[in-house]
Amino acid sequence: MFNNISWQGYWISLVLISTGYYLIIYLLYYRSDFKIIIPRKLGSHSGNTSTPFSSVEKPLGQPSLFEENISVLHSTDAEDRQVSSLMDELTAYFEEAKKSKSVKEEIIYALQRILSKFSTVKSSVYKESLTNVIVSEAELHCSIHLSADDMVKVWLGV
Repeated sequence: MFNNISWQGYWISLVLISTGYYLIIYLLYYRSDFKIIIPRKLGSHSGNTSTPFSSVEKPLGQPSLFEENISVLHSTDAEDRQVSSLMDELTAYFEEAKKSKSVKEEIIYALQRILSKFSTVKSSVYKESLTNVIVSEAELHCSIHLSADDMVKVWLGV
């Protein structure tokens, strides 16, 4: 049965099976990287919305349950994009600081400038996580230990 398999067929099947295996593993572990955000039109802004429940009246000034959830989703998406942009910029900076062998004061000043661009992140729930990332990246890339006082300076821009 196995005598009829050529070397070319063997190598082709080996490549296809290996590619399929690694593709499945990659998709299992990194599926969050493949999320495609498709903007949805939630309704026209001209006030001409016709829904099956449009005859139901709601109190003035009070959003419906669905509108409230949508606005929360939009705010967390915007916050997530801000954090993602900040992380990209921090990663790029630490790679550059590693090459230029920056001193602690330069790093603190540069971090203050980077964080000043992202003022919404300063009051977000990600602040503590970002602080931990900044401290660990500074130690990893630049061999500089940032204390709690240094991080207060970084966040306040003092």
